[in-house]
Amino acid sequence: MVLNTIAEREFLYFRLLDLKETINRYGYNGATMVNLNKNKFENLRVVRPTSQLLGKYHDMVFPMFQSILNLQQRNTNLEKTRDLLLPKLISGEISVETAEKQAVAQGA
Repeated sequence: MVLNTIAEREFLYFRLLDLKETINRYGYNGATMVNLNKNKFENLRVVRPTSQLLGKYHDMVFPMFQSILNLQQRNTNLEKTRDLLLPKLISGEISVETAEKQAVAQGA
């Protein structure tokens, strides 16, 4: 399957999640993850929906992907804020009140 559109990538992402158990069963365990050889991967079958159905699917799942991206970006910002403020709080360089003001100013 050649992925030409965002809708196809979204569909295949969730389809592969559905196939996770099958992939685990066909693969063999490596040091950190399950390995699936090329031949076995190519033999996995995925039904390709029509373009119309893919379009409807995209309309449903695209907002979910946007929410995931938004939350990931917010988490990254929160981690950066934590990493900047925590050493200063521990050392006493700034007070909790000052840290709260800085966090609000950074949009955390």
